[in-house]
Amino acid sequence: MKKKYVIPFAVLLSVASLAGCGKKDENPYSKYVTLGDYTGMTIDRIVTTISDDDVQNEIQNDLYADADFKEVTDRGAKEGDTVNIDYTGTINGKEFEGGSDTDYDLELGSGTFLDDFEAGIVGMKTGDTKDITVTFPDEYDGTLDGQTAVFSVTVNSISEVILPDYNDAYVKENYGFDTTADFEASVKEDLQSQYDDDATYTACSDALSMAVDNATFDGYPEDMYNTVKEQMESENQAFADQLGIEWTDLAGDDYDIEDDVLNSVHEELVVYAIAAKEKLEVTDDEFNTFVDDNWELYEYDTKEDFLNDNSEEDLRYSLLYQKVLDFLGENNTFNDIDEDEYYTDEDFLDEASMDPEDESDAGLELETDVDDTGAAFEDISEITAETESETNA
Repeated sequence: MKKKYVIPFAVLLSVASLAGCGKKDENPYSKYVTLGDYTGMTIDRIVTTISDDDVQNEIQNDLYADADFKEVTDRGAKEGDTVNIDYTGTINGKEFEGGSDTDYDLELGSGTFLDDFEAGIVGMKTGDTKDITVTFPDEYDGTLDGQTAVFSVTVNSISEVILPDYNDAYVKENYGFDTTADFEASVKEDLQSQYDDDATYTACSDALSMAVDNATFDGYPEDMYNTVKEQMESENQAFADQLGIEWTDLAGDDYDIEDDVLNSVHEELVVYAIAAKEKLEVTDDEFNTFVDDNWELYEYDTKEDFLNDNSEEDLRYSLLYQKVLDFLGENNTFNDIDEDEYYTDEDFLDEASMDPEDESDAGLELETDVDDTGAAFEDISEITAETESETNA
């Protein structure tokens, strides 16, 4: 089974490959960086053990994808229903940016919006209009923190979700397994593999960060720095545009792009330095195979369109970056820590300093269309590369 790593493509594009193809034994930036330790290190790898509940949740997601939706007209909305709504939010009688929408599909109980908002719709019938008062968490988005808003909500329609019957016949028809037990064992194995791959990728990324910390730098190429800054500014604004807000509102007044730019430049310099020293290169065959395998995956009409949006230089750098990560995974030691143990020990999860209600609500963006936000992350921040290289602990 091929391993799938999610490469943060925005980062890779931000450190655009100005050196071209990453040829063996060549490092045009050698005068800017001196490598420190990058092998023989010990890196924490946060591992997750898939539970039976995780398996059942995954199966429920699959069942939901095959669900039918039946319009409901004889009762009020209940948790689990999908309601189509129009809503207008006001604070002190004035509408605020991002607080209104029309023809919005919301699954009640999904946690897409703040709990009080979703709970307020429960019991409403088609055609009903109701004012729902919501108080934003004290730490929300830097603008609405702690404020109280009133949302006028109209329910346009209510749909009941009808899941298919989950049984041996269903898994046989849809997945080719004879029994649900066989299917669940396969789901568990696949989930564990995905989580293990993600944990390894994160640990390898951490190893690269350690290698950057251990390196010393003497300046940087101005053209690289300027290109990174321009691309990072463009990507930041594009993401903010997806959310319908200003980038400064999203990042906060204390955000300093110069730090991010310099960090990205330093990382690229280290990637090229390690690749040159360890004779890592991206061959033409590897590049062409990657393009052939991915242009349709990312829903481009033609290979040429894919290459127009993602230059050969940038794609070659992303592949070289992955090769360096693979090398770091093979030449460093992982210290495996159970996820539950790790996050229990983290200072930022000190239960004494956290309000459980604030914790559950803090990540919910009431003003953001979740589908659009997900698309923004996919379009701007992620690309999936498949590799068969083994990462050794």
